[in-house]
Amino acid sequence: MDKIPGQIKVWMRSLSSQKNLLKYAGLIILGIAFLFLVNLIVAHNIIGGLDFFVKWSSVNHLRNEQINPYSSQAFQLVSEKAEDTIYLPLSGNNSFNAPIYSLFIYYPFSVIHNFEIARALWMTGLCILLVLSLRRQGILSNIVKDKKIETFLVIFILTNIFSLISILSGELIIISFSLILLAFQQFQKGNYELAGIFCGLATLNPGLALFCMAVLSILSLRDGKGGFIIWFLITTGLLVFSGFLILDNWSIQYLQSIVRLLKNILSDLNLGLENPSQVVKIVLPLLFLLIEWIRSFNGIDQPDKINWLFNFTLVLFALSFGSLVPHLYILFIPAWFQVFSEWEKRDNSNAKTIGFINLSIYLGLTVIMLFLDSGILVKQSQFPEILFWFTGFHLVLNMYWIRGWLYQDTMRNFIKTE
Repeated sequence: MDKIPGQIKVWMRSLSSQKNLLKYAGLIILGIAFLFLVNLIVAHNIIGGLDFFVKWSSVNHLRNEQINPYSSQAFQLVSEKAEDTIYLPLSGNNSFNAPIYSLFIYYPFSVIHNFEIARALWMTGLCILLVLSLRRQGILSNIVKDKKIETFLVIFILTNIFSLISILSGELIIISFSLILLAFQQFQKGNYELAGIFCGLATLNPGLALFCMAVLSILSLRDGKGGFIIWFLITTGLLVFSGFLILDNWSIQYLQSIVRLLKNILSDLNLGLENPSQVVKIVLPLLFLLIEWIRSFNGIDQPDKINWLFNFTLVLFALSFGSLVPHLYILFIPAWFQVFSEWEKRDNSNAKTIGFINLSIYLGLTVIMLFLDSGILVKQSQFPEILFWFTGFHLVLNMYWIRGWLYQDTMRNFIKTE
């Protein structure tokens, strides 16, 4: 090897590097193809895809027949096809109620006339985006070096009961949630402008995006950085104006659809003095969140502490509004990852076992629901409220358990060195 000329050595290394690159590219393509095949089998054999169907059908009617997605005519047409396509009836809450510019990402799927293929492709995209956004979280940067743990976490991301319900339904919130996670990742790196862009793109689900924008704006102003807010407003403004390319006066019609949706939800929940428990379920987590922010705000001087406060905020936001918007339970996942990460850092085999048990509980719930009431997974049946609050209590308890390790420097001595 020493006798080989230098230029040939460089060429051989370059060739070897190209072969490795092609090998990894091939494995990625095979992995995506396998994931699509699994999703195609699911789409063919399992009913559902409600959220994707509503938006896919809406963009089809808009593109082919110029029917306003917010109109009662569009809802009637979508409802008529629903029972023969997804085998689920639509309620008034299932009408198209997203910003009109969200339909841009559905246009490529609208050219696919076979719903099962379109749904399988959509679910494949959601799975990939969810895994990538969660995997890139800073709290996992050390533990994902272990391939066995990484495989377990990927399985957890895709098959825990909260993710699985949203994936099977094709929920748009998965895209917004993933963009929020990417925004937070860039925020922690100091890329405030890019974080603002990602958060602006997340307004595909305005409620979640605006809440997270408020949280990150407080943190950015604390650091004396205004780039996040500026680029959030620029990105959101461009998206709003792009919506007028699809439909005139869409913003007014969108607000009207949101008002109708809120009226239906509030009517179902029966909020008021005669039903104080529902009011308490909404107000108590928000009050708890406010107290925790006042308590923790001046002490977030390390990335792990900022992670904790952000993830804890997502948990309480989901608990507060989960009764209004059930698919918010997907916001629990980053907190579970931080809990798992902290248990994994303990230099103790029992601690590691506890970390795996915490996550395995929710994989087990998926299996249990398959046998007891599989309709829950496809939104044919209502998600059990007691299970939602059990998860919230279990998660809040774990978050406060690891808070002591994060906020007390003496406890860090029990963490294994990297």
